Amino acid sequence: DNTIIAATSTDLENRAILCSHNFKTGYADKHYSQSNGGCIVKTYTAKICMKCNHIVIGDYIRSVIYPTCPHK
Repeated sequence: DNTIIAATSTDLENRAILCSHNFKTGYADKHYSQSNGGCIVKTYTAKICMKCNHIVIGDYIRSVIYPTCPHK
């Protein structure tokens, strides 16, 4: 259903090791702030476990470059 998933380091915790995952597929965006006040958002295919929120990042899809970051 083309769900966008915001990936964070807390999604990679040890709780995922003990889970019998139930994955949902979608997309994950990774945000990179730039020193000039802009940012880059990279989109990847991804899947998220509906039980433990473990995220598996897949293939790179695209980048969007913002001259001024609208995410702050």
